[in-house]
Amino acid sequence: MINGVNGAAIKMRAGEGAWQFFKSLVASFCLGFGICLFVECGLGSDPIDVLLDGANRTFGITLGQANLILNIFVFAIGMLVNRTAIGLSSVIGAILGSLMVDLVNPLVMSIDLIGQALAWRVLALLIGQVGLCCCYGIMQTIPHGSNISDAFVLWIASVAPGAYAFWRMAYDALCFAVGVLWGGVFGVGTVMSVLTTGICTRWIAAGVRVLDGIVLKRA
Repeated sequence: MINGVNGAAIKMRAGEGAWQFFKSLVASFCLGFGICLFVECGLGSDPIDVLLDGANRTFGITLGQANLILNIFVFAIGMLVNRTAIGLSSVIGAILGSLMVDLVNPLVMSIDLIGQALAWRVLALLIGQVGLCCCYGIMQTIPHGSNISDAFVLWIASVAPGAYAFWRMAYDALCFAVGVLWGGVFGVGTVMSVLTTGICTRWIAAGVRVLDGIVLKRA
């Protein structure tokens, strides 16, 4: 009986690990796809993408490389202030996300979004925003797997007055300011992202937790 119980527990942990890894892959794809859509639609990137775009224009590095450098910088800070939210899953997610950006970007560029009708560009912008929020929301539900930037914002929200949504806007505003100084493109998409990312991320995280309960209960 003990062996049977242990076997069931091992099977359950394996199933949960596989599910969390699958979520990490989905989050990485959402991040890469979202970043590329924002940058290529030409309607203004989300604040972090303004930063990445500015780094691309100023230093000649790819969007994926810029994203990886940003994650390394924020990771160093995050390990000092909120290491409970950051773990191996965060590191894997950051690396996969950066690789996914450079993998997806040629495909998105081939669509030539900037040359499409405004309606299609707006649709791409909205899909990109949902993609980024899906990444942040999914990563928040992975144990020790928060998106590295998000882990930093969550720590600030836990020690300073103000809700997560407020500090997410403040963090985005900082990335935006640096990105603009480096020549990143901004516009209506930037404003939309600043105003909606925090709220949208919370909604998606809540939905994924409900899905977790359903999937893991069956595992």
